[in-house]
Amino acid sequence: MSNYECSLQGIVIGQAQKEKFMQRLVGLCGNDSMVDLFEHELVFIPSTQTPVGPARNDDVVLRLQSKIHNEKEYSMKYRQWFLCLQGNPEPQRARTVTVRPISRVQLSGDIFRFMKSLGYSFAFDVVRKGYLLAYDKVLKITVTQLYKVNRTGYYFNGLGFNFFPPVQKNQGGISSAYCTGRDLDH
Repeated sequence: MSNYECSLQGIVIGQAQKEKFMQRLVGLCGNDSMVDLFEHELVFIPSTQTPVGPARNDDVVLRLQSKIHNEKEYSMKYRQWFLCLQGNPEPQRARTVTVRPISRVQLSGDIFRFMKSLGYSFAFDVVRKGYLLAYDKVLKITVTQLYKVNRTGYYFNGLGFNFFPPVQKNQGGISSAYCTGRDLDH
């Protein structure tokens, strides 16, 4: 069975616009549906890349994703990691959203050794901070701001969701909303 991700991306300018947007989502999903979301994603590329040309698009990028729920999970060794493969977006045929297939599998053990054994090397990592809402227990909606980690350093200062010191906010206040039909358990 395939899961599909439908994504909308946009810019929310100012706190008032953000609050109005979140109020509408909470109104649709219900008062008990919103929780804080903090997710760390490591991006890996093939160690041996295809030479520049048309076949280069066949290189598959793999992502390791982990949600951070508590202080213990600030350390990478206590996190639950998921290997995520995002397929190519489907043709647009009058759609207002981007739709693409996704596959996720839970991992355990040394994730870096596993990725190296697959022939992949670390490229960069990002952090998503925002909110997760559930609509009718079928649809998962995330509203997040994307942050790029400036250097490789996996330590946290324990200030709730406002920590991650080597992070640079994307310019322009870009937020994204993802709606996925995946399991709501992870």
